[in-house]
Amino acid sequence: MNEFQFKTVVEDLSRELEITILMFDGQGVCMNNGKDIKLSVNQVAKIRQEGFCAFENAFFSVVSDVSNDWIVGMVNHIPGVEKILKIVTMTLEKEIKRDDYTQSGLEMLFFNTVPEEKREYIINALNIRESTDYRVLVIKYEEKNIKILTDKARIIFHNCETISLDGNLLGLFIRNKKDVNQLIDTYLQDVTENEGIHIKIGVGVASKGSTGIHESFKTASNALLVGRALLRTSKIYYFEDLILPMLVYETGEGEVREYMKNTEDGIFEIFSDLELLDTGRQFLINNLNTSETANSMFVHRNTLVYRLNKIEKISGLDIRRFEDALKFYIRYIAWQLEK
Repeated sequence: MNEFQFKTVVEDLSRELEITILMFDGQGVCMNNGKDIKLSVNQVAKIRQEGFCAFENAFFSVVSDVSNDWIVGMVNHIPGVEKILKIVTMTLEKEIKRDDYTQSGLEMLFFNTVPEEKREYIINALNIRESTDYRVLVIKYEEKNIKILTDKARIIFHNCETISLDGNLLGLFIRNKKDVNQLIDTYLQDVTENEGIHIKIGVGVASKGSTGIHESFKTASNALLVGRALLRTSKIYYFEDLILPMLVYETGEGEVREYMKNTEDGIFEIFSDLELLDTGRQFLINNLNTSETANSMFVHRNTLVYRLNKIEKISGLDIRRFEDALKFYIRYIAWQLEK
């Protein structure tokens, strides 16, 4: 549990109990009060050693999780303050232990850094079954609406786990179901239309048990990265639909740059012409079908044929032929990933 999450829990509990609870970090610095309140090193050491102590009519307690030490206190001396603070502490510890192992535990599974001695505990805490398929979704959001996104996810995907990642990213850990694609569509539609939040979603491959979570997270992250570069109008990117772009991406930035240096100069003229570029993309999307492409672009068939001939004249690629279409698409992918 990070500082923001712990602070949120403390504030919620303060409102619920209608009392002032102060939150201190492991160094004894108050994190949720405008006044400059700091415990001394000796006070912090004594609190950690003895639990409840009295300093200027305030009682403090250590609340620990896997990676952080937190101290909470009540500023006013009121009847029964020690009992109240004990209840507060127990409530916070229970919440922290659960949240810590869903947050730090899930993070370890995502990044494949689980210590063997903690694996069984984390798997049990997250209720992971080794025979079940799971998927990881990585969501890119721009607004600070993470609570709405997590609340909606838990309602739509039922008992999913969420984790806040760096770079305005939210990770979702869900069970893979037959209707998972429909649920993802529903989630996107709900947060976009009802909440006005703009998001992009990378969907990882379905993987089995705890050992497959890292692979699903990695493929979800890559799908989001490559999908946003290539499919700018789309909002959901499935790794399975991006196999060829992934192969180009995974060759490495240096190899892609070298490939683009050695490609025909004419292709860059096509890519810099929005009309010809869109024609080429739409022709590929419509499976090299001239009539369907003309209809989708609302142009006459002869106009489309003229543009295809122009692409061939400039680049040397007749994208009506599968082999040339594949070359065009690979160069388009490399060009987009270089941008």
